[in-house]
Amino acid sequence: MNHLTKDNRPQWVTLENLAIKPFLVANLLWLPNKSRPPIPLIPLQLHLALQTWDLHRTKFETAHPLSMATPIEAITYCIPTFHATPWKEKGISFLSQAYDPGGLMSFERLSRTYNIPHTSQYSYIQLKSFLHKLNKDNKVESNKMGDPSTWEQIGITGKIPPLYKPLSNCYKLILPYQSLPGSTQASQWEMDLQTSITDNQWKTL
Repeated sequence: MNHLTKDNRPQWVTLENLAIKPFLVANLLWLPNKSRPPIPLIPLQLHLALQTWDLHRTKFETAHPLSMATPIEAITYCIPTFHATPWKEKGISFLSQAYDPGGLMSFERLSRTYNIPHTSQYSYIQLKSFLHKLNKDNKVESNKMGDPSTWEQIGITGKIPPLYKPLSNCYKLILPYQSLPGSTQASQWEMDLQTSITDNQWKTL
């Protein structure tokens, strides 16, 4: 979460980014694991955090296999010859901005909408081919844009919506309530923790 937001970042976010320079954690998050570049000296804590994120990433996104919150700069990690700078200069910072409800815009439409230079047409072909291969490998017909999830909106805007509780909502996505056979979820926690949990305490978890 701290890597997705822009304001009030703790110091460890900067340290983690410095540890994997020239890469950025925010650019790695939405990429499928197999599409990420190798990072030999990645800190163990960050490596484990990315592993945990990868286990649940699809629960935080509405598009698969590539989230609409993927920074356009992250494509350079997958295609080293992809030139992201002209795209960003014209206002395309995230993959969602290159899409309409029907899918990836044609290069002609991108040029009309964002004034993308014709010299970027090769980069567009690279991006389109990459997305096609990614969809084929994941047995997805097309990568269409849906309404972004709250977490994707945070990634795109860099801001947490008012009154949104990211930590509790994260747990709700990862650990949805399920009745346990012969027991309630609360009683299972009591058994594991060897303590009693009141109704009021349970409501705050």
